[in-house]
Formats: sequence, structure tokens, C-alpha cells
Amino acid sequence: MKQLLSPEGVVVSLGGSDYRTLRTLLDHPNRPLSREFLLDRVFDKGLTPLDRSIDVCVSRLRQTLGDDARRAMLIRTVRNEGYMLVAEVGHEA
Repeated sequence: MKQLLSPEGVVVSLGGSDYRTLRTLLDHPNRPLSREFLLDRVFDKGLTPLDRSIDVCVSRLRQTLGDDARRAMLIRTVRNEGYMLVAEVGHEA
């Protein structure tokens, strides 16, 4: 379990796969990432035809972060491509 601090000062807890999904999206902001790429990074496995585990992770992550899939402010679904982090990413020293 990883804990993050929101801009509002709220502690948010994320499980391992949800944290790795967020970390991967943060490492590649504003770039669509395929489900296969995310599966490989998050679960260290390739895509199988009916594997929905990354979709479940993204759904949980959206719910935890208060993002709505229909009006995504953080994680956007890019049709026929995958998922993309659309938030501005900054780095602290």
C-alpha cells in the first residue's frame, strides 16, 4: 500500500497495481499508452485477448482520485489506443 498526498492535503492510499499504473502514466504524461504497454509495466505480463486487469486498475484509480471517465480530468481513454494522463505533471527537487 502506497500513500500519496493530494493537493488539498488529503492522504490517498493506493494498492500496488494501482500505484504502478499511476506511476507509469506519470512517467509518460500526455501520451496515449496502450493496454499492452501498461499490462507489461504494471503486471510484468503481455496482453491476453480478454485480459481486463488494466481496465480494472484504471477504473479503481479514477474512483480513488475522483476522476470521471465521461469527463476525464486526469486519465482519459483514447479510443483504439489506450489511456493517457492529461494532468500537468511537475517534479519536486
